[in-house]
Amino acid sequence: MDIVKEILKARPDFAWKKDLQGCTPLHLCCKKGHLEVTRELLRFEAELSSLEDNDGRTPLHWAAIKGRVNVIDEILSTSLESAEVITKNGETVLHLGVKNNQYEAVKYLAEMLNITKLVDRPDNDGNTVLHLATAGKLSTMVIYLLKLGVDVNAINQKGQTALDVVESDMSNSGALLILPALQDAGGKRSHQLPPISIEIQQIQQDQKSLSSSFTKRMPESTTKHHRRSQNRRREKQLELQTEGLRNARNTIVIVAVLIATVTFAAGINPPGGFSDKKLGTS
Repeated sequence: MDIVKEILKARPDFAWKKDLQGCTPLHLCCKKGHLEVTRELLRFEAELSSLEDNDGRTPLHWAAIKGRVNVIDEILSTSLESAEVITKNGETVLHLGVKNNQYEAVKYLAEMLNITKLVDRPDNDGNTVLHLATAGKLSTMVIYLLKLGVDVNAINQKGQTALDVVESDMSNSGALLILPALQDAGGKRSHQLPPISIEIQQIQQDQKSLSSSFTKRMPESTTKHHRRSQNRRREKQLELQTEGLRNARNTIVIVAVLIATVTFAAGINPPGGFSDKKLGTS
């Protein structure tokens, strides 16, 4: 701590320096779990918490990866905005915590943050945190995420739900615990879901991934124009799908009416009539 303070006095610009991986001193502090130095650097300049390394990871991301709960608390007490930053792979701080099986860190984030927007957000591969926990056979993590109310039937880019992921490899003992937990929460295989819900999820995933990838690279005016275009495209696709369902429903109604009409007519006026003497047996 004393050395850090002396260096910051002599060369305050060093706080912003990055190594070959794009990590600042604060990144390294969070990775190593040095709480006091983390606190000193944040006191020196709070904006350091928003800097990203070469992979788009902030100091908070690294704290989640390593499970440094006390460091996470220190960063969030300084800046809640850093919890909304996503990496170049589209990963949120929850993705990174789950992927590295940092249960306590994920639990703390869930208790401290409004994770409504984070918990079902897909990464660039369409995987939610539930997909990642299921793929890693992390039974405790899966059960906890289900209690948070995650979308148990979210579909990734491969067209898989969490149940598809776990059933693709049942060799691990963790899978035997995860399978009934997903089923009890209403989990289904992708082929058991209505086609319309699958298409809507894919549209939503495409919109999120495109939005996140272009937001960092485009000027604000271009980003707004892109969002409007994406919204119009999505609305058009949903409109076409709704129209298709409406047409199918109308067709079924017409066919049902025709069948009922023919049946009724045959019952009222059966072939051969009612008189045995004049027209024969009906």
